[in-house]
Amino acid sequence: MRPAGRLAGALLLALLLPAPAPAQPPSVPPAAAKPKPRPARPADLADQLAGLVFDANPATATPARDVLSRWAGPMRLFVFGRPADSQDAARAAASLSRATGLPMQLVAASQVAQLPPNTFLVADENLPGAFRGPLRQMLRNAFLDNEAAVDSYIDTVVAVQPCWTLPVWTDSTRLILKAAVIGIDARQPRPAIQRCMVQTLAAAIGLMGPGGALPGSVFTPQARAIRPSGDDTRLLRLLYGPTLRTGMTREQVHAAALAALQAPRPAPPRKTR
Repeated sequence: MRPAGRLAGALLLALLLPAPAPAQPPSVPPAAAKPKPRPARPADLADQLAGLVFDANPATATPARDVLSRWAGPMRLFVFGRPADSQDAARAAASLSRATGLPMQLVAASQVAQLPPNTFLVADENLPGAFRGPLRQMLRNAFLDNEAAVDSYIDTVVAVQPCWTLPVWTDSTRLILKAAVIGIDARQPRPAIQRCMVQTLAAAIGLMGPGGALPGSVFTPQARAIRPSGDDTRLLRLLYGPTLRTGMTREQVHAAALAALQAPRPAPPRKTR
């Protein structure tokens, strides 16, 4: 067959044969939509709150009712360091107060002999004299006068971490916290210090609860979340608010929490011109 004939035959064959199907892209299964987290029922939150109050110390089976009398009133911030640290502490306290509804009171002090309950101590570890005064004494109390442990903590935690917190217990055998030492690194930019202080204060509030019964919540000592979930925020307000009273039984705590959770929220005040 001549070349022209072969070409004509090939064209005729191409016209008669069905066209190949277009290549299909590999099928990708659609991503499963993540279910939105459902808020906990009021009854579940009331159960969790009762667990926080009464199951805080399972080792000794000691009810933590006396915690309720120790943590009434606003949180207080005592500040060591420079005036700028006080300003950052005030901003951090205001941010945390808005997030949780807890009142915060900032008190500047160069020396604190005895820290009252509900106290955060904000310290600038770059001031050498701070560790020779009240702050080092608090560290000594926290480590039961173990000077080697105090020095090790300063070298391995304070000198390395941009923010750190240290619980100070009133009694080493019970989950009752008297204060939390908050450290900041003044070498960091001021906005970073402010963010870090809010995170650390939020973590310290978690430490100040009577237990860590909620995994992953702001109540656990390991939590460092600046943005607590809605359920955690509600529990914080119940735990530190006027709902609970010293001497309540577990049933009374549950009933009071449930009533507070189910009560209608007050309408916001109207703006006046």
